[in-house]
Amino acid sequence: MAVFHDITQIEKLEQVRKDFVANVSHELKTPITAIKGFADTLLEGAVDDKENALRFIQTIKSNSERINSLVDDLMTISKIELGVIKVEKSLIDITEVFETITNSFQDKATEKNLFLQASPEPDLLQIIADKNRLIQILTNLVDNAIKFTEKAV
Repeated sequence: MAVFHDITQIEKLEQVRKDFVANVSHELKTPITAIKGFADTLLEGAVDDKENALRFIQTIKSNSERINSLVDDLMTISKIELGVIKVEKSLIDITEVFETITNSFQDKATEKNLFLQASPEPDLLQIIADKNRLIQILTNLVDNAIKFTEKAV
């Protein structure tokens, strides 16, 4: 008697997991390297150059927020896998969500000479959704769009 198991799906999932770990590692490494570099520069004397010091501190803050966001995403994925996460749907103002996203990324878009605008449909100003999850999804989409857009078309 012989028993065969098709492990194709398991191998695909394992490859997805490996790719995911590699991507997350890279995504974490980049802001950590920036934080370390700017902190070292400040410690080596740039702290006395007020104009540059403030810019360096803002960059450190921005990169630490990026790391925090990545860790939050990892925690969310973990909660989804454990079945712990609960979707809390309610009636939300989509204009408010769009404003939150555009305000969060306006500076980043401007730095790359990109124009960021949200134009909700007039008859879809309120929707039933999990506001926090929607903001998380849109944050990831807009962040990636800005990060991977070379120039405005």
